[in-house]
Amino acid sequence: MDTNSGINDSVLIQGFTISTYSQRIPMDKYSDLNLYIRSLSYRESLEASDKGDVVHMKEPVVEATGWLSKRGSHFKVLSFCLICTIVYIYLYSNLTIRTMVVNDMMQNTINDLQRWKNKVEGWVRGFSELSQNQSIVSTVGQVQTEYRIETNNESIHLFDPVQTTTQSQLLTQHWTKYKTLKERIAALKDAIIRNQTDPLLTLFTTWPTKAEKFLVHNSTIKNWNSLYPFVRSVFFTNEEDLASRVKSMGWSVLPIVQSAVGIPILKYMYTDTMLKFKSTFYAYSNGDILFTEGLVETLISLLTSDLDFNKPLMIVGQRTNVQDMTQDETSSFDKIIQASKRGKRFTPYAEDYFITNAIYPWKECAEVVIGRRAYDNWLVLNARKRDHITIDGTKTILAVHQTTKAGNFEGHGRPNSNYNDRLLVKLYRRVHYGSGLTSCTSYYTLPSASGGSKLEKRKVHKSCFPL
Repeated sequence: MDTNSGINDSVLIQGFTISTYSQRIPMDKYSDLNLYIRSLSYRESLEASDKGDVVHMKEPVVEATGWLSKRGSHFKVLSFCLICTIVYIYLYSNLTIRTMVVNDMMQNTINDLQRWKNKVEGWVRGFSELSQNQSIVSTVGQVQTEYRIETNNESIHLFDPVQTTTQSQLLTQHWTKYKTLKERIAALKDAIIRNQTDPLLTLFTTWPTKAEKFLVHNSTIKNWNSLYPFVRSVFFTNEEDLASRVKSMGWSVLPIVQSAVGIPILKYMYTDTMLKFKSTFYAYSNGDILFTEGLVETLISLLTSDLDFNKPLMIVGQRTNVQDMTQDETSSFDKIIQASKRGKRFTPYAEDYFITNAIYPWKECAEVVIGRRAYDNWLVLNARKRDHITIDGTKTILAVHQTTKAGNFEGHGRPNSNYNDRLLVKLYRRVHYGSGLTSCTSYYTLPSASGGSKLEKRKVHKSCFPL
């Protein structure tokens, strides 16, 4: 090999041809870093031999200064970042939980303040209405209370003695005289109009002002008015404009005194209604439910049954969903019945009205709110657990739900939709809502061949247990 021809000379090392060009060899031509360094050392030795120097070949030492040497540092950095991330997540989650707890405490405080505000407003309005609509009259040593019922065209004053004849006593007197349901209904109607007895039912509800529900609520008001004089209609609200409109259409109005998360508590609606008005039955119903004469006929038929009215009683039933009812379809009982034929009966899990007698112990019930999940099934479950009389009136009480574009599960999508469930679980730990279906009641009604309804004992299915 001619060492003087440095440009063309090359050496063979371990099967690789290494050029001895004087310029630096690019590293990307070699896949082995050690081989590259060896070639550089050999080139230096050749240059030294040209000069006559003694060449001592040494094994090149490769210092770990490249990306390979930094793997340990990278691992340390990644470990440090991971630890920082874990610490951050822990601190953030802990702070979030504390924030949620504080938020719940503040929300509870606000709700308590709102409740007291509603109480004060209710007391003020109650005293105001009491002074306007009630007067105490003394006649022949007996105190009578005057109730004012407003209708579209007239005002009727009902004088109810403090020691009044009960509805069942009155009907018992008439049942021996009037054999058919039609005659009994006429007799009761005459007795109510003559102030000889109380209305059969006080039916109450509530709703907020919603433009999209105007037609639905307007139809409800007119429909319930058509049940007069058997049914007295009552509306709960703290909205002055809404109260004025409803009152002008013939309903009585009461303030919402007790609420939770801005929603009326059901038990106080019952107790306030019972304190203000006298009737044989009391019922809350959702504000989009229409009834027919089947409601009155069923209640009158029950009063002639063998039921023990000295026990608390609750009547519930399934509703029939009818989509987008027109004003004409809601204008009369017959048209409502006809419209219901294009509807569909809803699940036994859904209960939209609760009819009870006057001795029902509402004060002992949990403070569930209306229009939210779970309260309806719990009411039936609670009645069964306390051995109250429970009746399914689905087959004789037509309850038509005016379904809109909001659908048939409105309550599930509203704010605080799980409020009742959280409350009940906190009180009772475990609640078997399946025991509170309409199909779990101890009795059910059927149409009678002679008109009205008859009462049948139910063999309760095992799925309705445990209580």
